[in-house]
Amino acid sequence: MVSNKAEIIPGIGLGGLLLGQSLQGLNWEQSWQEDDTIVRGFLENGSILVTGDRTLDQIVGLEAQPGYSGCLPGGIELGMTLEEVARRQPQLRPHDLLSGLYEPERLAFLIQGETLVESILVCDFGHDYWTFARPLLEEEEYDP
Repeated sequence: MVSNKAEIIPGIGLGGLLLGQSLQGLNWEQSWQEDDTIVRGFLENGSILVTGDRTLDQIVGLEAQPGYSGCLPGGIELGMTLEEVARRQPQLRPHDLLSGLYEPERLAFLIQGETLVESILVCDFGHDYWTFARPLLEEEEYDP
């Protein structure tokens, strides 16, 4: 059951939906085709943005948008300040290209916003669609 109150599970899903789940049976409120493969659309009064790969018939991204009331573990939710988020989860890092913070250990989620949490993205960062959103991971300096 899709719900904009469901817990956000890093690297797994949100809104009661799971990454890798079939696109079949989703009750799109609005959807559009980005290219031959990628479909995007809203559920739950626009509070959940779904990105799907039609070729694979899989959800490859889920984003909590305004109106979503579920939260990440640790109580992180939309509308919080990024400063408070960083206090609660000090392991988060600023994203190199996008405004927000990401979870560096497993690339499990991306919190977007300049000063407030405007959206929370849980996606399959391995999918080609998300190339633009992958953080530039720092290479460890090698000292022979």
